[in-house]
Amino acid sequence: MTRYKIVLIGDISFNGLISKTPDKNKKRFEQIRHILKSCYTIANLESPVRGEFEYNEAKLKNGVINTAEKAITKDLLKALNINAVTLANNHIYDQKDNGVKETIEVINSLGILYTGACSPGDKSNPVIFSNNNKKIGIISFVHEDTNPGDINKSIINVYDKKQILKNIKTNKDSVDYLIVS
Repeated sequence: MTRYKIVLIGDISFNGLISKTPDKNKKRFEQIRHILKSCYTIANLESPVRGEFEYNEAKLKNGVINTAEKAITKDLLKALNINAVTLANNHIYDQKDNGVKETIEVINSLGILYTGACSPGDKSNPVIFSNNNKKIGIISFVHEDTNPGDINKSIINVYDKKQILKNIKTNKDSVDYLIVS
C-alpha cells in the first residue's frame, strides 16, 4: 500500500501573540517544522494579510477582525513549508476585496497554491498537485452564516449545495482524489 505524505492543517492565523513577537515565531513551531518539511502541507489560512484599511463593517461590529502582517505571514508560510492554502473561511473577507487581494499577492509571491477565493476579476480554481504519481485536488467553500456582511460572492467560494456538487462533478474525473473543505 502506498502512503501519501500529505498534512492537512486546520486554521492558521498569524496575528495576536505571533504578530507581537516576530523574533520568537520560528521557535514556536520548531517541534513540528521537521514533520511539515517532509510532507505536502495544506492549511486553512485564517487571517488575511493586512492591506489598505477597509474593514467589513459587519465583522467590525462583532469586534472580530483578523488580519496579519505581510512580512510575518510570508516568513511563517515559508518556515512551515505550506504548499497550498484554502481561503474560503470566516475571516478571509474581514478586510473586504483589499485583504483578499493582498493575501493572494503574498501567497503567489511564495509559489503557494490556493483555492476558495480569488482576486477580483479572476476565477477561483481548485488546487491540483501530484503526490506519489497521484493527482490530488482541493476545493473549499465557506458558509455565508460564518462571515456576516456584504461578502463578495464573485471572489469567495460561498457554500451552495448545487454549486458544490457541480464543482465536485466537474473536477473529480481530472484527479485521483478530491478533497472538499
